[in-house]
Amino acid sequence: MAILRTTLILAILALPSPAATLFVSKSGDGSSGDSWVSAFQTVGNAVGAATSGDEIWVASGTYVENIVVSSPLTILGGFAGDETHEEKESRNPKSFPTVVDGNRAETVVTVQDKLTLDGITIRNGKSSKGSGVKVEGGELTIKNSILIGNGFNNATSEGGAIYSLDSIVTIERCTILGNAASFGGGISVLNSTAIISHCRICENESTSFGGGIDCSRSAITIDGCLLEGNKVIADYHRNSQIQPKTIVITSAGALMWDSSQGIVSNTLFVK
Repeated sequence: MAILRTTLILAILALPSPAATLFVSKSGDGSSGDSWVSAFQTVGNAVGAATSGDEIWVASGTYVENIVVSSPLTILGGFAGDETHEEKESRNPKSFPTVVDGNRAETVVTVQDKLTLDGITIRNGKSSKGSGVKVEGGELTIKNSILIGNGFNNATSEGGAIYSLDSIVTIERCTILGNAASFGGGISVLNSTAIISHCRICENESTSFGGGIDCSRSAITIDGCLLEGNKVIADYHRNSQIQPKTIVITSAGALMWDSSQGIVSNTLFVK
């Protein structure tokens, strides 16, 4: 009986602790991050305090910082800063924008594990690869977000807004606007799997290939997207398998496909 009791206690202790919710707000006192009142004042502090599986709620505001995520986390923006747990789905990134500004210092968000970003604006990143978001050997899901003004043609070699290497990337209902890199002004995908759906990828530019998207040695699915005003190359493909469905191509600068497999559906390319 004692052995059974000890085994049961050890089994309970071995159970993973439930995920926590941490809060970030400019008006928080920074003490513990477990409520809006005690919220951390930077996203980086919340990431540093979080453990695997935690969720971080970020109130409306501009946070000038560069963040490195090394454990599985979810970061949500669009909060007014007084929501309860029951009001999570009432957040509104359009009314209460949450901006993480890289201040032209480095990649804005570096992903080293698994990250979900939802309702975040990422801007002013500057790095040799992945000025907005960089994921290497990890998994990124980004939704309902805006990536704007990241990268420079002469400073960012790949992925002005998003750079993925040996990773799994899902991009949904995002706006990727006015980013720049030598390869993949908007998005660069290398040795990765990417799903891009219902996104606006516009006015990005590249000095080499793929003003909008650069896809190399990867599997990519693009569905329900608009690629407009991207500069340099369009519909470039080599040694690739592309299955187009309902595509209108009218401009240059949208895509580079190199040794990749792709499915493009319900997508509009506009000059």
